[in-house]
Amino acid sequence: MPRTISANLKAHYAQEVRTIARCWQITRQDSVVLGFTDHDEDLEIGGVTYEALNSGQTSAVEANDNLSADTMDIQIVLDSEGITEADVKAGRYERAMLWIFEVDYTTVADGYVTLGYGYIGELTLHDNYISAEFRSLSQILQNNIGRVCMPTCDAQFGDARCNIGSLAGYTAAEIVSAVTDRSEFTISISNNPSYTNGRIIWTSGDNNGLEMEIKLLATTCKLILPMPFNIQVDDTLNVITGCQKAKIHCLAYNNYINFQGFPDLPGLDEILDYPSIH
Repeated sequence: MPRTISANLKAHYAQEVRTIARCWQITRQDSVVLGFTDHDEDLEIGGVTYEALNSGQTSAVEANDNLSADTMDIQIVLDSEGITEADVKAGRYERAMLWIFEVDYTTVADGYVTLGYGYIGELTLHDNYISAEFRSLSQILQNNIGRVCMPTCDAQFGDARCNIGSLAGYTAAEIVSAVTDRSEFTISISNNPSYTNGRIIWTSGDNNGLEMEIKLLATTCKLILPMPFNIQVDDTLNVITGCQKAKIHCLAYNNYINFQGFPDLPGLDEILDYPSIH
């Protein structure tokens, strides 16, 4: 977002008494848009309702005129209908886009001034509030971008790079028959190694819509990490076949042309090898 300001708003900032409200617009990865403001009443701006937060605080925005990342810390008490503990635990705010701006709440038609535009970085859930780190888009320029060469495939089974086609033939619809904890439960499939390193997608229950990787499918289904919410008997899920990321498995799926690994790349031992007189 460009940091421009209208003439009227600029003149308002020059006054001794100002009626300025700070607003935050969050756009989640599922396209849900939420608005919040530190004003004591809700504000309607650009078709988005910015909910007045009863409590919360932000640090000062640290902005620079170079390419270093702008940062800010935000704390919000979980008393809003928009941000719920369940959504936070489900990871629905990971990498959510965040726009921070200020307006004159008495005349929002005068426009806004952008303080920052970026995404939510580290998000921590506390007893009754969340703390979030704002990272500007320039943070992306500090990340290493590129592929890592390794013998195994780095594509996800069934994605565009894997290009194996429809996953319908590799997916089984299941129902939970017994529960050990949030990371282990029983379904009708058992002792099937083809589902190890696969993944599940919940289609009902408190975890509906969430995914998790399978660690092992033996007498029970064990997940890599616990689900954020309790698993209940009769919850339904789709179980997707796993892939061991090796060349031999791509050959078995008749999909070696899309294998994304480098199995024949010389390793470090061969690179450092040298002639011997013996």
